[in-house]
Amino acid sequence: MHFAGVVAGTPVVSVVHPGGVKTTYEPVVASVVAGSPVRRGQVLGTLADPATLPEHARKPQGLSWGARLLDAEERYVDPMSLLGGIQVRLLE
Repeated sequence: MHFAGVVAGTPVVSVVHPGGVKTTYEPVVASVVAGSPVRRGQVLGTLADPATLPEHARKPQGLSWGARLLDAEERYVDPMSLLGGIQVRLLE
């Protein structure tokens, strides 16, 4: 666990993964402590209710998920690209 706290009124959780990728989840109230190891499938926290956040931090309900490569440029990447092997099916 890299970070668990509040940024600009929004609860945020960040995880640094092997291979040099950092993922960030918000608005998530952490159930783990920054600096502690986490494992695949472990619950990191719970999604915050937007109504409980300061007005400037409110977004549509749901999870925001970001990913960044921890290289010299620290580039943001599409987090969906990290899932690999996902097949999208459109149902009518």
